[in-house]
Amino acid sequence: MSTCSASTARCGLRSSGVSSSRRAALRYAAVVGLLGVALASCATRPTRVDPAELPEPLPDAIARFARPGGWAVDAQAGAIVSQYGCTVEYVVYRSAGVDLSDYPGGRPLVVLAHGFLRSLESMRGWAHHWASWGVDTVAVSFCNSTPFAGNHDRNADDLVAVAAELAPGSTPVVYAGFSAGGLSALLAADADRRATAYLGLDAVDSGAQSERVVRLRMPALYLFAEPGSCNADANMARAMPASSPLLALRIPFTTHCDFEHPTDRTCERFCGRIEPEDAQTAIAESVRSLATAWIVMQAGADPSARMTFAPDSRADLERRRRIVTLHAD
Repeated sequence: MSTCSASTARCGLRSSGVSSSRRAALRYAAVVGLLGVALASCATRPTRVDPAELPEPLPDAIARFARPGGWAVDAQAGAIVSQYGCTVEYVVYRSAGVDLSDYPGGRPLVVLAHGFLRSLESMRGWAHHWASWGVDTVAVSFCNSTPFAGNHDRNADDLVAVAAELAPGSTPVVYAGFSAGGLSALLAADADRRATAYLGLDAVDSGAQSERVVRLRMPALYLFAEPGSCNADANMARAMPASSPLLALRIPFTTHCDFEHPTDRTCERFCGRIEPEDAQTAIAESVRSLATAWIVMQAGADPSARMTFAPDSRADLERRRRIVTLHAD
């Protein structure tokens, strides 16, 4: 458990801006320069899992979603100018060879948001993985956040603008996001009339902004890590707006970093990691499988994904110590 403040503005991902982009690197340098010695006090010890407490294996019908799908993936970088003046960069991952006639209403697009002061680099794994399952996904890098202000509402506007750029007309859009990006994705889903589903990857509220969303008009899945400083003690689990249906699951033993893909040592230093490695692998499989099955189901790419979230399947996952159900409609 971290000894740092519960305010994620002072530790965790809010001080972990390392990425391959120059912008993110500059942000990280600014944070380190400002916080200095305070960062050292935010270091988190690894979570050691007793082998006897490891969850039982996932059923293969669910575990298969943790493995790459069968589609080849094409990636293309792009950018738009935010209405607030900066440049929003993105990389769109498209499944090659999908029969468009299977999507008479338009092929769905997933718009994916990263955490505070991170970049799309920490979401590339998710985007590529979902595209390998036949779901076009765009990973977006925010340009309106600073070390002092998340500007989550502006980021939400940018997500909607990227969706409009890449999926014009009435194309269905699924919004997904990690940490503070989960808040921006939630605000975007509420604002975009084309939105058909929402996925929160250990989403974190900030300034009670989620209260602006009284009721989502679409299915929503929230996946949560164990409460800790980096997810503001899982504050979004207490602030989820109503949705139909709404499903919220905690994945035992997970840390905030387990919901990035890929994560890095910077995140693990401040938000924790699981040890030993076989425990980390087993627990990460739960996150990868559930998130992917939800995206695949909502995009209509594989009808069998629906069974993952059926009541009997959830009961089996709880028996296997893979999930804890926090809310289910």
